[in-house]
Amino acid sequence: MQAGIQTYADIVINHMTGAGRTEKVRAVEWRRDSEGEQWYRTNNSEEIEAWTDFKHAGRNKKYSSFVWNKDCFDGVDTDAKKQQAGKKQDKNLIYLFEGKEWDPETNFDFITGSDVDAQNPEVREELKRWGKWYLETTGIDGVRLDAVKHISPAMYNEWLDYMCSIKPLFVVGEYYDVACSELERYLGHITSEKVQMHLFDFALHEKFYLASEQMGYPLRNLLEEDTLMRNRPMNAVTFVDNHDTQVRLDPYSKVEDREVKAWFKPHAYAFILLREQGYPCVFYKDYHGEETTPGTNADKIRLLMKIRQAYAYGPQHDYPDSPDYPVKGNQVGWTREAIEGRSGVAVVMSKDDCEPMRMQVGAGEAGKTYVNVFAPENEIVIGAEGMADFAVALGEVSVYIEKSAYLEITC
Repeated sequence: MQAGIQTYADIVINHMTGAGRTEKVRAVEWRRDSEGEQWYRTNNSEEIEAWTDFKHAGRNKKYSSFVWNKDCFDGVDTDAKKQQAGKKQDKNLIYLFEGKEWDPETNFDFITGSDVDAQNPEVREELKRWGKWYLETTGIDGVRLDAVKHISPAMYNEWLDYMCSIKPLFVVGEYYDVACSELERYLGHITSEKVQMHLFDFALHEKFYLASEQMGYPLRNLLEEDTLMRNRPMNAVTFVDNHDTQVRLDPYSKVEDREVKAWFKPHAYAFILLREQGYPCVFYKDYHGEETTPGTNADKIRLLMKIRQAYAYGPQHDYPDSPDYPVKGNQVGWTREAIEGRSGVAVVMSKDDCEPMRMQVGAGEAGKTYVNVFAPENEIVIGAEGMADFAVALGEVSVYIEKSAYLEITC
């Protein structure tokens, strides 16, 4: 906090790996369908050896006296007996322990390892003890909760109430689903009175991906409903890409790569950083993955973050703001009005060779010179009532601010 930066911890509660020994347990086989999407229960029941013994004698119960064993889990993805027999692990086969069930009210899809039984009261109490220890040890300011759609929201209501009674926390959950209705449904299950739950806006990311992948995809769709940014802006953490959507190096990964194409990333970052709605998140790989030399995407992200911090505070106006708005070509734009001595901001993005968009940046800006920060040689003078025609090149994004403001952030 001394540097003005908060720290959020990435927390995985759904599953555990790294057991020290196996335990014998009866389990029912579940298999994945031929399309690799849905699991179904079979009639096969057998005794397996599960990696569920996490005693680790060397720790000598230093941090907790709790014993993680087979009673603390719903199921596993590996039978150690088959491993020892030299059989290759079947990635389409998992084991549900007899007497257990997968968590209710979840979009079930087994991930990996030993699946934590969040319905077990003793497990929930241990998770709270661990959470308190972690919070007090690290002093974190918030949490990113991994794979929230795979664990009961009732558990999170209890856990978050407890954690936020110790210290207020920013909370964001990773619920990977591109249907906004599904994200909103999950938010409806989080009833904790001590925290506001946020979710990563995968519905918006899907629009970014399609816009970058399909040249005919209408940019107007970015302004339509069916994203958290539009429907639930106070719950939306907006992003362009993350470790789930980036191109994966593992050729055997069954997760489809849906990384936003490089040419469209400046468009998408302008959308999340310079609009009023949402809590934007910049992907480390996009910013630190290349040099911030002029013209690179990393340099453009740097400029966009500076503009957000210094100028993007005024009322927002979208263009087109109605189906009748005279737009020629595939383009969209918006402005943030100038307020309290701060420059206005005008953004236009295109996928076609488009005409300038007539937009307003505030009546008080009349007569001032604005420049496109990505091509500062392009200057325009704001006309009467704060209106001007803001141009954009084919397939580009233009971000206009007052010339003196541009010189201030680039000096």
